[in-house]
Amino acid sequence: MGRRIFGWVLVMAAMMGCGQAEGGPCDSQDDCRKGLTCEKLLCTTCAESMGCKTGGLCGERDGRCVPTDEACARLEVCSYAGNCSAIGDHCGAKSDADCAKSWVCANEGRCGAVEGTCRANTASDCAAAKRCAELGWCAPEENGLCRPATHEHCRQSKRCRDSGQCSLQHGFCEVVTNEDCERAAPCKKLGWCTAKQGTCGLGKDADCARSPDCHSEGRCKFINGRCETGDDCRDTPVCRKDGRCSAVEGVCSVSSHADCKRSDACKKHKKCRARKPGERDAGPHGSCVK
Repeated sequence: MGRRIFGWVLVMAAMMGCGQAEGGPCDSQDDCRKGLTCEKLLCTTCAESMGCKTGGLCGERDGRCVPTDEACARLEVCSYAGNCSAIGDHCGAKSDADCAKSWVCANEGRCGAVEGTCRANTASDCAAAKRCAELGWCAPEENGLCRPATHEHCRQSKRCRDSGQCSLQHGFCEVVTNEDCERAAPCKKLGWCTAKQGTCGLGKDADCARSPDCHSEGRCKFINGRCETGDDCRDTPVCRKDGRCSAVEGVCSVSSHADCKRSDACKKHKKCRARKPGERDAGPHGSCVK
């Protein structure tokens, strides 16, 4: 019944040649007076509408809500994408100045306005952007985006230093060679120096020799996909430092006086006698004592 009355009100308004005033009922903008819009079945001003708050449609022209420069400049799409000016029925990038203050300029190098959107037009724009330093995206493409164009773009990037993605392949910086991995911090810190299926990881004895496990536990041999002790601990840092020169159940341990006599503990501190694992104060791997 209420819906029928609502419809009758609209029909009568149309027959009288006028639309609903602000706050009046409506089904569409055509039901409202000029300068008003229909929102949530009520006629409201453009300046009070949700379209003003979310799309910058705060002005009125020819009976329709349209964007204004001032309203566009307040929106998140201005600070993010450079859409700071009224262009037709939407907010867009009218000038390079609109783009210059945006997130996409600072981060992606999209600092030039072309047909209402911010695009990467110059190499200098790409080179100044964060993604050049971080990802190697330092050259403009025809689609208006920055991407790596040379191996050097990749090699100067943070991603190369962090994860070995130092070679240009298929338009992106990727891990391709062992040399890529050797440029990266995980090779120096963890021994991840071998390129495998687009990532860096352990792949050979030399990788394990660089790893923390080799220096702290004597796991310096690449066996079954990981660093292990192997059958001989004599050529390991823990042997030279602490006398843990014997492989005992896969662990470098002190097992004889001869082990201790090989060590810096004996040569520098005169700790040349062995306490085997399980003996008093020997620790889990044995120890050398005076």
